[in-house]
Amino acid sequence: MMGMHSNSASARSFPVQRLLAAAAFVLVSIVSQRSRALPAQPTAKGQSSITVTIPSDAKDGAVTIHRINRTYDAIERPAREMLLLDQAVETKGSPTYGYSSAHVLVKALIVSSKGTRPAFTIDARGSLVTRSDDDSLLIVTDPGCCGSKDTHAVYSLTNGRRLFFTGGQGTPDLLTLDASSGRLYAGVHSSGSHRDNDVYGSPVVKGSSALSISLASQTERIDSLLLTVAPSTSSAKPGVIRWSQVRDAEGMRRHQINKGETAVLEISIPSSMMIRIPVRDGRFLLESTSVPPGCRLQRVDPN
Repeated sequence: MMGMHSNSASARSFPVQRLLAAAAFVLVSIVSQRSRALPAQPTAKGQSSITVTIPSDAKDGAVTIHRINRTYDAIERPAREMLLLDQAVETKGSPTYGYSSAHVLVKALIVSSKGTRPAFTIDARGSLVTRSDDDSLLIVTDPGCCGSKDTHAVYSLTNGRRLFFTGGQGTPDLLTLDASSGRLYAGVHSSGSHRDNDVYGSPVVKGSSALSISLASQTERIDSLLLTVAPSTSSAKPGVIRWSQVRDAEGMRRHQINKGETAVLEISIPSSMMIRIPVRDGRFLLESTSVPPGCRLQRVDPN
């Protein structure tokens, strides 16, 4: 068995090449039947596959495509460790109506000179897996359908914990800020997605709209706010989210804040409204936030 080897006499070999090679196999089967769907052909463990079901009397939308795409990757960690990711994305649906189901399963292993051990598993709803630019977060995207918005679930690649949900069509509404205590991530999700119950915990009041505003470290969500916009005001779909310019005592621009310093998260929403939320020492300063008429901003349990 081929593997990765170290020059150390006590080093072990790990099946990295075997894992990566498994991803190269793709099984394609096309099933045609007169009255009922035939079962998909079994696939070897670790294989990708695609099954197309076409009834003989197929009408528009009757074609079913079942995909299982597996990929493998490795991320360097501190202390000379590697995080191995085994990612499987399974979708079912038709070219006409989109996915009827979409599921992501990520299994993570930690490899070091001492051996291999399980790290965590992420089991989520979605059809696309990406990572943050710094490789600290895993993002599972569940695209909207029929007018609903995309939903992005953001997970820690340190412990596999889901940190928060964020919106954004195609690209997550996700920002980073370096602080003395470590890197911070802010995410904003607007109501109107088919995952609203997962994001807000209960249905948004009919006729109103809402924003879930989250702040997290690389391992946990540390603060969370809920902005509710009355029906007579406007939609709470954010136009732009950004950190306002962070400056030091001499007025010079920089991209990090030290202990006791303040950054401001700016969120613009329709009707020319701007919400400015100060952030200091890893917390939203709710008491220092000015809320426009027709809006309500409250702190919610981040857990």
